[in-house]
Amino acid sequence: NTLSSLSLRDISAVVVTKGDRPRGEISLVLDSLHPYFSEVLVWDNARETCFGRDAKVFGRYLALRRCVNDIVYVQDDDAIVDLEAYEKVLHAYLYDEVICNMPREWADAPCYQGSIRLVGWGAVFHRQLANFQPYLDAYPMDDLFLRECDRIFNGLNTCRNVDVPRVSLPYAYDRDRMGCESRHGQDLYEIKRRLEALKTRVAATA
Repeated sequence: NTLSSLSLRDISAVVVTKGDRPRGEISLVLDSLHPYFSEVLVWDNARETCFGRDAKVFGRYLALRRCVNDIVYVQDDDAIVDLEAYEKVLHAYLYDEVICNMPREWADAPCYQGSIRLVGWGAVFHRQLANFQPYLDAYPMDDLFLRECDRIFNGLNTCRNVDVPRVSLPYAYDRDRMGCESRHGQDLYEIKRRLEALKTRVAATA
């Protein structure tokens, strides 16, 4: 089944936020989504928790259960995406794939080869694909999982890259943003190691 008959109005949009931004800043992102989507949901980590803990990035996936639509669009709270351009690429992709918006220079970078992709600049997928159980059967729901679950999600699925224009808002480069933290590269390496080990384990039992 393809997405050819869908428009963005048939898709639910989800944004996860730390909850530490001024209302005016997050409103810029939400205002860019509302004209295109029939439903826009926000998971605010300052207001909700996961088993009493900060859900961090995993909040975006916890929000999926609240969506009216089965097809969802997710993005971070620090970017404005050209959604008119994004809608034009939907017809080419399948329900069993994740459409990831990645600039060519990022998609070609060595650290993002293989199963590692980004969803923060916009990704579309069927919410049933957000099944983390194969990973959680082997590894705990620890801080690394909560922070890096986007990489795990992509590693457990088939992804396609698109390159749709986007603008990162100024606070995307604040030192407290996850992508700017010194541990981010090390975390990415460890997630890749775990995914490779999981793939080897599954192949051995097949």
